[in-house]
Amino acid sequence: MREIKEKNGLKLFNIGLFCEQSFSEKTKMGPLKKRQGTIHYYSAKFDGNLENIRIKEGVGFGVFDELELKEYDEFGLIVPDNYDVIEAFYESLKK
Repeated sequence: MREIKEKNGLKLFNIGLFCEQSFSEKTKMGPLKKRQGTIHYYSAKFDGNLENIRIKEGVGFGVFDELELKEYDEFGLIVPDNYDVIEAFYESLKK
């Protein structure tokens, strides 16, 4: 919560771990040429006012609805493993 508030000004509540996903991928950087780890996906609520988001690090952000994400996935613009988690998250919201 502290990191999110510090980086973009959001105050989150009802935070919970949605899922964990291990990954291993080749990379052209570094002597090992392989990167591996675990991604932790969290769900949370905020007041819903996107105007309150202020990016203090990085280049920006976007908000996409389920259909837009599906289109981006079909064009290969989303890492497949990430899209699977995003799709599962949307499904969980429908329950």
